[in-house]
Amino acid sequence: EYGRANIGGIKSYVTMASAILTFTGTVVLLLILFFKSQVIAAFKLDNENARLISWLLPYVGLLSIYAFLVQIVNATLSGLGRMDLANYIRGTSRIIMIIVAVLFLYVGRGIESLLIGNILSYVVMHIASFVFIRRIVPFRLLHAASWDRQRLKKLFQFGGAVFGGGIVRM
Repeated sequence: EYGRANIGGIKSYVTMASAILTFTGTVVLLLILFFKSQVIAAFKLDNENARLISWLLPYVGLLSIYAFLVQIVNATLSGLGRMDLANYIRGTSRIIMIIVAVLFLYVGRGIESLLIGNILSYVVMHIASFVFIRRIVPFRLLHAASWDRQRLKKLFQFGGAVFGGGIVRM
């Protein structure tokens, strides 16, 4: 769509992908929270670790949904022909994650240091990707855009192939 100078098409793809991932992520998060006790029991953890997982699980679930949305923004930057910037942003955010996690571990924050580092990493990636997108294409992400059946079909075909590749890679 960027090659065709179709800003509306770009908005449509970004909006549909964001809505689909937010909806499916929220459904999965609600299922995990509903079956939290069963999920924790399946791992046969001691009481202390079970309490820790029980406390972290909602935050990890919310972070996972947010990570999907940030990946959409970062992938949009790549799709706008700036894969170099998208990769630099992703790499820099990972370095920030490691530094923050190590610092928080050093001061005794424990496993939540990893959560804090990841949150900050995704916030930096989100802001930086969004700033560069705005410099390339002057539109607001997640602004009202139309849902187009053809684009939705293409989105599922491409996303399904990427998802299948990820499963094979795992």
